[in-house]
Formats: sequence, C-alpha cells, structure tokens
Amino acid sequence: MESVNLHTMTCALLLLTLLGTGPAGREAVQADSQSVVLELHPQRDRYRGATELFVTLSESTRRIALESRGLEPSRIELVDGKGRVDLVWGERPAGTLLLEARRDIAAGPLCIRVAFDGAYPDSAPGLVRTGRGRRARLRSAFAFGGASAAFPCMTGVGPQSWTLTIEVPATHQLRTNLGRQRTGYAPGVRTSVFRSRRPIPADSLRIEEGPRLPRRGPSRLLQR
Repeated sequence: MESVNLHTMTCALLLLTLLGTGPAGREAVQADSQSVVLELHPQRDRYRGATELFVTLSESTRRIALESRGLEPSRIELVDGKGRVDLVWGERPAGTLLLEARRDIAAGPLCIRVAFDGAYPDSAPGLVRTGRGRRARLRSAFAFGGASAAFPCMTGVGPQSWTLTIEVPATHQLRTNLGRQRTGYAPGVRTSVFRSRRPIPADSLRIEEGPRLPRRGPSRLLQR
C-alpha cells in the first residue's frame, strides 16, 4: 500500500511540475464552450472526431493542458487574439495532453482545435461498445472525468456550453440529453447537430446509439 501511495504522489508531483501552478498551468484556463464532431460507426473498431475548445486565459502562458485518455491526436491548432500559435504536444501522466507554445499565448479568448482517433472500449470510461457487427451499440460513460476518454476536453472546470455533431449509420438511432437542432442525410449515414440548452459539465453529457428497431412502445434510449 505504501508503494502505491508513493507512486501516486510521485505522478502527482510530476504532473504539477509539468503543468505549473498559476499562469503557466491549467489554473489560468476557463472553458467557455466546446464543439465536438464524432463519426460513430460501432461496427468499426475505431472512430474519428474533432473538437474545438473555446477558452479564456486569465493571463498569458506557454502551456495548456487538456484531459485526454488513450486518444491519438492527428492535428492540433491554437489561435489566440494575435493569430495562429505554433505548438508542440505530447502525452503526460494521468491522461493529460500538454500543449507547449513557441511564443506566449495571449491572455483573453482563444480556440483550440484537435483532430483525433480513438478505439471503442468494452468497459467504462468513454464511449463503451457492446456487441459487434450490425447489432453493436454505444453508450457514454463520462462520469468522474470519463469524457476525456472519448474526446480531448477540459474536465473539472465547471459547466460549459456544448455543440455535438454526430454521424451514425442510417440504420441506427441516436439520442443525447442535448436539444436536437437539425439532421442531414447522405448515402448510408445520418448526421445530427445537438446543442445544450444551458451550460453543463462534460461529465453530464449522455450519448446512446443502437440499431433502429421496430417501435414497440416507449423507446429505451435516452429522451432528447
């Protein structure tokens, strides 16, 4: 037990060293809203997505940390009030993706864009898949910071406004606890846009997807 506690403390101290405390770390960042695009085809082993985080810096910094568990970023861009910022990034302990800027990131509003690739887990956290092939289903397990296993985000910073754009097979139905804005159709797929009616934390987002079944009374999926 002592060795486990010592390991945990060591990781925590290393993380604090990497992130800093104050202007150089996460404490300087306030998340305002986030827009997430997901391509969710549960018959495949992996899914793709992109996210835009709109945040406010209380002070200038050269480092920003995102929560990200097991995802593979393919592109990250950051734009502040002065324009695009050149970045390097890498994974750090405790599921953290650390962005290092080559110049000071200006205080004030900025946008972080991340394109990523992920695998469906068979158990929480993240977008959990059950079954395989045409009968595969997905459900979100975002409690206790689990949203960071589904897409890069800032958890633990309070309620945010959300926009979710989700593509699913035309044979599947989709529910979230956000308000549906519109739905578009293309050969074999359906894309829906959802928005939060009020700011909510990432842990409270809910997504459920499954094969479209003959209607036999109230749906067991989430109500919109």
